[in-house]
Amino acid sequence: MDDILLLWSGTAQVFTDLLAVLNSMFPTIKFTTEFGGKAINFLDVNISIANGQHEFSIYRKDTYSNITINGSSFCPTSHKDAAFHSLIHRMISLPLTPKAFDAKLNYIKHLAQVNGRYNLSVDVLVKRKLTRIALNSTTALPRDHRTVRKHRWISSPFLGATSSALQKVLLQHGIKPAFYSVNTIRSLLSSLKDPIPRANKSEP
Repeated sequence: MDDILLLWSGTAQVFTDLLAVLNSMFPTIKFTTEFGGKAINFLDVNISIANGQHEFSIYRKDTYSNITINGSSFCPTSHKDAAFHSLIHRMISLPLTPKAFDAKLNYIKHLAQVNGRYNLSVDVLVKRKLTRIALNSTTALPRDHRTVRKHRWISSPFLGATSSALQKVLLQHGIKPAFYSVNTIRSLLSSLKDPIPRANKSEP
C-alpha cells in the first residue's frame, strides 16, 4: 500500500494515536506520514488550499530531465508522440486553474521544441482531446454507432518511409502493424552469455 492522500481536520495528537493503531495491526506494514500544511505534492500533482478551496497544479521533480524521444530519432512517430499525449491527457484531466493550465500548456510546447518536435501542433492535440471529452459528456451512449472493424496486429521492424507505405496497405486489409526499433542499446552491446541452441530451449 502506498501513496494515500488524507485531508485531516482533527488535532495532531489524535492523528498520532490513529497512526499508532494502524501500525499495530500488522507488524509487516508500517505507515509513514508527510504533513503538507496548506500544500502538498501527491504523485505528480501539487494540491494546495487557497480561499477555502483546493487548487491543483502539475508537480515535476527537480530531477526531471525534460527529455523525450528526439524528433530526429529513427523510430515510429507514434512512439515520439506518446509522451506528449500522456502529458496532455494529464493536463486536461485535472481541474487546473486557468493560470496552471496555461503554464502547463506552455511547458509542453517548450518540451516539444527542445526535443526537436517542431512540426508537432500541441494546440491541435489539446483541442481534439477537449472536443472529444465535451462530446462524450453529452450522452451516455457510444457516439459512434458504426460497426467497428477489428484489426489483426502484426509486429514489424520500423524502416522509415517504407514502413509508412506498408502501414497504409496493411490497414486496407484489416491488419494493423506494431512497429519496433531495430537499433537498440541491447543490439549494440555484446552479449555476456553464450546463446542457447533453439533445440535445447524449453517449449513455452
